[in-house]
Amino acid sequence: MSVFMDSVARLLEKEGKRENWLAEKIGESTSTLNGWKNRKKGEPPVDAALKMARALNTTIEELLGDSYSVKPSFKDKSLDAACDFFYELSEIERYEALAAAMRAVRKEEVRAAMESKEREQA
Repeated sequence: MSVFMDSVARLLEKEGKRENWLAEKIGESTSTLNGWKNRKKGEPPVDAALKMARALNTTIEELLGDSYSVKPSFKDKSLDAACDFFYELSEIERYEALAAAMRAVRKEEVRAAMESKEREQA
């Protein structure tokens, strides 16, 4: 079982809910859910993963836990190499990489805006 689906199973157990409840909440069959759990259908697609996270009142990041350790550094790589690396990731890992990149960009935008505001006030 993947770390993601293992986390889903633990949360279901903690909440006293069953897989059929989750399947209904995300609009999938229990056999599809079991296929993801047993890796017969691979990892759940991002839209299903987001629905599961919402249904369980958590985030994909929380469901992935510490298992998401792909923090690529493209400093010394060409754009082609970076793109090749990106498409080798699973769909959930691609979502996580994009989310991390967007958070980093947003953090940099906020930092730049704060520095600009400080310069204006000085």
